[in-house]
Order: sequence, then structure tokens, then C-alpha cells
Amino acid sequence: MYFNTGDNTTDMNRETLFGFGKFLQEYDVLVSFKIDEDDRKPLILERNSFVCRFCGKQKPEVTFKKRAHALPEFIGNGSLFTHCECDDCNGWFGRELEVHFASFMHLNHTMFGVRGKKGYPKFKTTDGTEIVNDGGMIDWQGIPMEQLNHDEKTRTLTATQKVPSFIPANVFKALVKMALTIMPAAQLLTFADTMSWLNAPLNDPRFTTSKLWLAYGAIGSSDRFPHIGAALLKRKKLTDLELVPMIFRLNYGNFQFDVPVPMFHQGKMIPIKQIPYLPNLFDLRDGYGTTHLRLIDFSFTAPVKDHSMSFELVDLDGTGTVETIAVN
Repeated sequence: MYFNTGDNTTDMNRETLFGFGKFLQEYDVLVSFKIDEDDRKPLILERNSFVCRFCGKQKPEVTFKKRAHALPEFIGNGSLFTHCECDDCNGWFGRELEVHFASFMHLNHTMFGVRGKKGYPKFKTTDGTEIVNDGGMIDWQGIPMEQLNHDEKTRTLTATQKVPSFIPANVFKALVKMALTIMPAAQLLTFADTMSWLNAPLNDPRFTTSKLWLAYGAIGSSDRFPHIGAALLKRKKLTDLELVPMIFRLNYGNFQFDVPVPMFHQGKMIPIKQIPYLPNLFDLRDGYGTTHLRLIDFSFTAPVKDHSMSFELVDLDGTGTVETIAVN
């Protein structure tokens, strides 16, 4: 299966097992992590290196006192850390990049019950009331009735809410930052210009970016990924050059991101043309279609202030228990 960014079509392989084998003919798994949300035993990348891979500075020029999470804590990561991110860069990434990813996913995290640093996040609606998920049930009383649509025949409930303001390009950068954090040191020189772009302000004249495509989606059911998963997938040498050189796969809760790690030549980004798809465990079990994926361009640099998300909840057996949930 491929996402073709030119015409937004998909070329589906008939069986996911064949697709899995085809992917492994084209890409190597460079590094992979599985993180249990309840595991608090720390795994530290680049232990005791204390040289920041993002700014190049080291002790005593900069400090490394903060616990730098390799993946954000608000997605449930409490055990994967890094010693190659200084306090200054850690603070900047949190303020300038991760906050936008958190805003983009905030309502999703509430609806699907993703537990972060302070437990399950509450979502405040435009009129000030709250949507609360305790990890098992959602309190719908906080959603105004005009934003709910109940279909008794299909036993579906559709809820529509606006999400907090976010900048799409910074959401993309936040994901690329995660990729560069877990990237083996031997690969960093290839992505030196990518690192400079990551640290640069939006619309920096030194860099010309094309569309920032990524594949994003959710499992449309009550299933969840059993672990937080993060992996880097590197294109093999004799593979079609139309395929992106490096892919960052992130999955947690019900969500999945396939992010091409951008490359630059003399300040100009190499366009993203094809993003191959690695079937996940639910695809292998149930076939394509379990994970509802969309190809989205995150290159916009202006704040998105009125973005709404719709959630369709299905009570298949009529008992009042939500059997499936889908996001649009």
C-alpha cells in the first residue's frame, strides 16, 4: 500500500501479509521501541553523553538537569528518556513545538482516554464546561446538545467539538523532533540540515519547504495498541528513489502517525512523493481498513483557530456500551 501525494489515491495490496513483506523488501527497521505506559523503569538514550544533539553544546556550557523525554509525557511515555537534549533545547521544544502537537491531539486524548502526566486529560468546551474521560467512560453532560447528533436506527452518537488553536507546521516539527531524538548517532550527519530546519523559526528564509505530508489515523474500534511504539524505517539502497528515505512510525492509544523525516539540499526540502505503509498488528489481524488513515499536509504556518473534530460512537448491541469509535 502506498500513499501517492500527487493525486491522493491509494494502491492497496490484496493481503496485508503480502504488504508487510513488500515493505520489508524496501525498508530496514533502523530502531524500534515499545514502551509500557505503566513502566516507570527508565531507559535512557545516549546515557551520560551530555552533548546536545540539537544545538551541539555540552557541559558546562549548557545544563542537563531536566528529565528530557524522548517522546512526550502527555502521550503516556514515562520511561524513555535521553541524555542528548540540553535544558535550553528541552524548554524550547516544549514551548514552541510540543504544545501544538498537544493542542492538535487534546480532544482525541480525552475521547479515547490517553493518560498523560496528570492522568486522563479534561477538555473544556467553548462554553466553559468540561468533557471528562476516566479511562473507561466519557461524561457527555459537558457537550452542548446542539453539538450532539443521535441516530437511534444505527445506534450512533456523533459529537462535534472545536479543538484548541495549533500551527500545523509545528505539529509536524514536533513529530520530526521525536524522530531525531531516537535516531542512531551514525545517521545524524545525513540529517544535519533537517536539524537546522527544526531549530529555525517558521518561514526562515534559509529554508524552502514543500508540502509536509504525513499519514495520520486512528483505530476505529475499542481496540488499542498494547504499547507506545516508536520506530525509524530506513529506505534500502536499491529501492525506488520516489519513496521517502526515512519514516518515523509512532503509535499509542488508538492513534498512528507515519511521518517522512524531511531532507534538505542547499536549503531546499526534497519533496515527499510516496509514503509506503507498514501494516500494523490490527491490519495483520483484521485486514486493511481497521486503521482509518488520512494523508494530511501539515505545511501551513498560520494558527488554525476554528478546526473541529467529529467523533462517531457506535453502540452495536444496544446495551449502552460503546463498541466502536471513529474520528473524522
